[in-house]
Amino acid sequence: MTGARMKGDVVSIVEAAYELDLGTREWLSLLLERSAPRLDRGLGLIGTLWHIGRGSVEPSMVTRGMADAHRDEAHFYPLGIRDCQNMSFPDPSGLLVLIAAPMPDTRWPSRREAATWTRIAAHIAAGARLRAVADANTPSMEEADAVLSPSGALEHARPPAQSREAREALRRAARAIDRARTKSRSDEDAALDAWQGLVAGRWSLVDRFDSDGRRYLVARRNDPDVPDPRALTRRERQVLAYAALGHPLKLVAYSLGLSVSTIALHRARAMRKLGLRSQAEVVRLFTPRSQ
Repeated sequence: MTGARMKGDVVSIVEAAYELDLGTREWLSLLLERSAPRLDRGLGLIGTLWHIGRGSVEPSMVTRGMADAHRDEAHFYPLGIRDCQNMSFPDPSGLLVLIAAPMPDTRWPSRREAATWTRIAAHIAAGARLRAVADANTPSMEEADAVLSPSGALEHARPPAQSREAREALRRAARAIDRARTKSRSDEDAALDAWQGLVAGRWSLVDRFDSDGRRYLVARRNDPDVPDPRALTRRERQVLAYAALGHPLKLVAYSLGLSVSTIALHRARAMRKLGLRSQAEVVRLFTPRSQ
């Protein structure tokens, strides 16, 4: 990990999203720690991870800088809590990360703050997806689709990443992540522009260290799993599921690491195949029906 903790820069928060060696509560605690300088107004933070659509699952929840009484909503007002700023990070695969910041007053985030957190959300959702399968399916570096040095040199690639286009996309992404962590770290927009949600709509690049302590970037398949019995391709299902969450095309493109024009084409094809004509119909398609 290259970033210093507790500085609140966006790269530190993004790096925390991909910390896979921590338990769920420790991971949420790290996200709150890195987010606190940007969000905590003196009343603490709450972090929760939900598994939506898996029946009655107890969410994982942690707090930071909050007395026990804060956790009971009935005690909020006497403690000076007048509002709550909620950062919601939903994912089409059924995971939801929520960071709540109790507020001493009513305050809307600026347009710039909202845009920044929207892109940070793509990384937190990607990290949550990785964590959902990490315990049982964390590959070794030899089993990963690809292994790269931080400078983008390809050390190893398996068949899914052996095409010329895949290798070049991974190299570009590795160099962009290194740039975000170093030269662009103090420029939030440039850092988030460089470090996209996925590589080529397929991979997350996460840190791994060998026995000598050398750091590598490991490409792990991490696109959202969106089951659907209809005749849609996997990418069309993903794009439509993001649209159902209310994500604009630009954010879907950022989350998947694809161009806006590609996302628009997949959405149009999916809607045409299903005979959908409006956003409301897309939302209804992905809204679970009550039993």
